[in-house]
Amino acid sequence: MLLPHYRMKGLQQRMNGLRFQGPGLAGYEDWRDRLYVPGVEILAREGEEKGLLPAIRELYAGQVRDWPLLKHRVDALDSIRTRRVQVEGRSLLLQNNPARLANAVAPTDPEKIAARPCPLLPENMPPEQMGLPFAGEWVVVCNPLPFSRLHLVLTSRTHVPQTARGIIRDMLRFTSLTGFISLYNAPGSGASIPDHLHLQAGPPGRLPLVRQLPKTGIGFTGVISDPALPQRIFLYADSAQRMETLFERAAGMINRCSGHAAEAEPRLNLAVISRVEGKVPLVVVHPRTQHRPSCYYEEGERHFMVSPGSVDMAGLVIVPRLEDFRRLDGWKLKNIFRDVCLDRGQFECLAGELKKI
Repeated sequence: MLLPHYRMKGLQQRMNGLRFQGPGLAGYEDWRDRLYVPGVEILAREGEEKGLLPAIRELYAGQVRDWPLLKHRVDALDSIRTRRVQVEGRSLLLQNNPARLANAVAPTDPEKIAARPCPLLPENMPPEQMGLPFAGEWVVVCNPLPFSRLHLVLTSRTHVPQTARGIIRDMLRFTSLTGFISLYNAPGSGASIPDHLHLQAGPPGRLPLVRQLPKTGIGFTGVISDPALPQRIFLYADSAQRMETLFERAAGMINRCSGHAAEAEPRLNLAVISRVEGKVPLVVVHPRTQHRPSCYYEEGERHFMVSPGSVDMAGLVIVPRLEDFRRLDGWKLKNIFRDVCLDRGQFECLAGELKKI
């Protein structure tokens, strides 16, 4: 369903009045018909620092109003099933979310990925999907497969493969300006669209991780390693530049300690979480070894369609099928995380190397 003619015509007329020059819209020419004018006008008037969060709220309200599929899936969140399970002393939340089945069955074979249209390119998006520019490199759009309200995707404005190189600074900035948690899935570690660079973001309240952070002093900097499943590395720094350096060194150690030293991309999931106002956000690294657990490929009662990504590693385990949701318990979930995380020796190696930073 397209936008009503009168509304589309008005937005096009206002978009024609915007200049695709300068720091705000230069480079977004290919996205001209996808930019949400009311939100762009807020950014133009208020600037990114003050205007980003209001622009996102304007975008979200407009998309829920004008995009029937998104509204249906957002409304469905009110009746979604959840329940808590314990894994190694941690309280994790299962969410039975049928809409996210598409992520769980996303192809991993390079030939199949190359053969399908990239869903994060503007020409392949649903007609109603609109977005906002961010940091000169990203387009912020609403996720049509939400795990919560205001679930966003930050997609690169250019078609480049998923990579952790150079993304930390923009993740820190986005979280600092919005208070949202920013998330990243590496190729082979939960990314359902590995051929196009993208992030996820949303309000942090639904993710158990934000209530399971180490207790530190306000001025603490350094690294804290937690071996409990799903394993976590907490990075604290006093500047964005220092955090970038800290992350690059930690990421380089993951593949060496996990037996994947020859791979260019580190196997990991990331979460960037807002801290005390004025402080650099916290970066949480979930080191990985596998994209999917062994039970994903089993048959019969041993089969569970769970494909962990950054949301799951942050404690909100997405379970698309009701039969799996009913059967999963702490022991089965522990085995799922054990399959995709480092083994004990590998994590001890990583923790030992991190102490040297």
